[in-house]
Amino acid sequence: MRNLLATSFAAGTVAVGLLTTQPAHALSITGSANQIISNDSVPINVDVTATDVTGGIQFTLNVNDPTNTGDMLAAYFDFANTFNSAITSVTGVLDWKIGTSNIVGGNIGKTFDLGVQLSPTGSSNGLLTNAVFTVLGTGLDITDLFEQQFAVRLQTAGLQPNGGNGSSKMSGQFPNNAIPTPALLPGLIGMGIAALRKKKKAALAGQENA
Repeated sequence: MRNLLATSFAAGTVAVGLLTTQPAHALSITGSANQIISNDSVPINVDVTATDVTGGIQFTLNVNDPTNTGDMLAAYFDFANTFNSAITSVTGVLDWKIGTSNIVGGNIGKTFDLGVQLSPTGSSNGLLTNAVFTVLGTGLDITDLFEQQFAVRLQTAGLQPNGGNGSSKMSGQFPNNAIPTPALLPGLIGMGIAALRKKKKAALAGQENA
């Protein structure tokens, strides 16, 4: 298995994506690609989380299936409102295209607003089971994903842990609500540590004065 963040061929674009920061009160939304699009697909569950970041949305894809696995080749997303005219760039992917049913690896079954290529064909770099990329656009946030469809195309699909010779086309839909992301958690932890240090210092001072 491999993680897109550690893949050398995408190092330049991934580094750009990592520079994107989350707002202080970022929201996220999660859905699962767990519906088979074609009958010959190997069933593989892929969790997809979208999080608001400055200037757009960060997507995290994770193969989360106890039985089967595969190499994530491409992902597709529909957006509400005016996404098509608002997009400026997609970082952390090999390629991206607006209004497509086939960014790579064959027709996914319908035309989506956005298609992104995550891996090279042939799984020459091993199985990509985790991926993070960022879609940047004017006024773009996760409310544009509420109740919208998405799909994931996998190659080298088969049984855990190494996959097989099959392929997979899975689809899902985001819910119509979001949850807060604990972007401020490191700061809160820091405040807690500082408070404990202050309490300990006061206790030591009390012992010295006793």
